[in-house]
Amino acid sequence: MNILVTGAGGFLGGHVCRRLVENGYSVIALVKEKREYPLLKINNIEFLYGDITNISSLKGAVDRCEAVFHLAAVNSFDKKDKNLFYKVNVGGTNNVLQLLKGYKDKRLVFTSTRGTLGHRPNFEPVNELDTATPEDLVDDYLKSKFIAEKNVAEAIERGLDGVIVNPTALIGPFDIKPSPIGKIILSLLQNKLPVYVGGGINLVDVRDVAMGHVLAFNKGKTGERYILGNVDIKIKDFLRLVSKYSGIPMPKIELPYYPALVGASILEIIGKITKITPLISSAKIKTAKLTNFSSIEKAQKYLDYQPISINDTIKDTIKWFKEENRL
Repeated sequence: MNILVTGAGGFLGGHVCRRLVENGYSVIALVKEKREYPLLKINNIEFLYGDITNISSLKGAVDRCEAVFHLAAVNSFDKKDKNLFYKVNVGGTNNVLQLLKGYKDKRLVFTSTRGTLGHRPNFEPVNELDTATPEDLVDDYLKSKFIAEKNVAEAIERGLDGVIVNPTALIGPFDIKPSPIGKIILSLLQNKLPVYVGGGINLVDVRDVAMGHVLAFNKGKTGERYILGNVDIKIKDFLRLVSKYSGIPMPKIELPYYPALVGASILEIIGKITKITPLISSAKIKTAKLTNFSSIEKAQKYLDYQPISINDTIKDTIKWFKEENRL
């Protein structure tokens, strides 16, 4: 069976490709440029060079495949050109939906984000029945993903065979870019994290989320969405674990919300001048304050989704950064 994976060159996309191949599928990997992709150095992967915003570069692959895993997105809290979020995250998704329109025998697995589910007070976890409010959508990334997920849900109502997955905060090996949480781990390992901000996240191994995509494809019910996460953990406790397994002391100062927000805004201004992406952004601060705890009971019950110990994930992530001489 041929499966088209958009965003195959990304952190999660590469792991999804590997999981699919490991489970006997042939993958058509959509990537934007001809370069080396360490996660994709395996058999049964055919590269398709194209752009999710160019519908003509996708049509032939969609015709040849039995399913589409749509992961391609601008995934960042950085204040880039806001139009890019909507061009890629909404426009690219609409292109996929347009090409799948009319097919009854092709399944879509759409990768959204846990952020479209919003937040609950007092560290209470959200579930798949929750929906973000305008106050929850703190930046154009979340706003664009919310619109894209809504468009997918409407296409499913019109007859598309599709499921939606909502990953939480990813960490794990091969975090080349690195991801937002990977950047925090790397900064601590490099002794470049003098302070931290409170709040909480749901943390998960990228390899578990990749397997969750395969499970959603095989076991997910059309029209349903599934949170793919693992452990709810406060930022302080997460940094304590990274410190424990790396031997690097964690920062001792927890920055209060409003000073952190002001500081992040200043760093964003400096980043625009220097063209250097800041470690922290105002959107991240706002999100941390809201607390991103999440329930994975639905995925566990209906997909047989069983993530590994987050302690092992943190160890593997630290090991990979060290082996890649990122310290």
